Amino acid sequence: MLFKKGALTNINTRHYFRDNVFTALNWSFDTRQNRTHIERTIADIKIVINMVKKDTDHEISKVLQMVSEKYLDIHITDFGSVEYDAEIEKSINRMVPFLMDNSQCKAAMSTYQIAYGMIRENGSTPPVTRHVHSDIPTTPLSAADGSHLIP
Repeated sequence: MLFKKGALTNINTRHYFRDNVFTALNWSFDTRQNRTHIERTIADIKIVINMVKKDTDHEISKVLQMVSEKYLDIHITDFGSVEYDAEIEKSINRMVPFLMDNSQCKAAMSTYQIAYGMIRENGSTPPVTRHVHSDIPTTPLSAADGSHLIP
């Protein structure tokens, strides 16, 4: 099977991800009978659902988790979602990063929550205050889960 469009035209997907994308992982052959031809590895895969418009869009991560577990034997962690926000398009048109253009918009709040989750997961402590741009007020952190970032 080959990718047929875009920059990855004629890439053999059977080998591309193993040999290029996930090459740094430690691979070993499966030891179970009738599966010794299969290479396996352990990876910490996280997903973020982008442009969530309605509550049912949050279910996408649950579906992806279920399908990847059942059919691929791969565990995926839901790392959050970024809410759809018309402010993003406005920022793009102004050619200003949306976190600097409107740090209080829904998408920014979602992005902050995901970023703080990543910081905490890596064993770091999120900063006590958040400075994005000089004219944006500093917001003290008050909740470990980042829930204070959601308006």
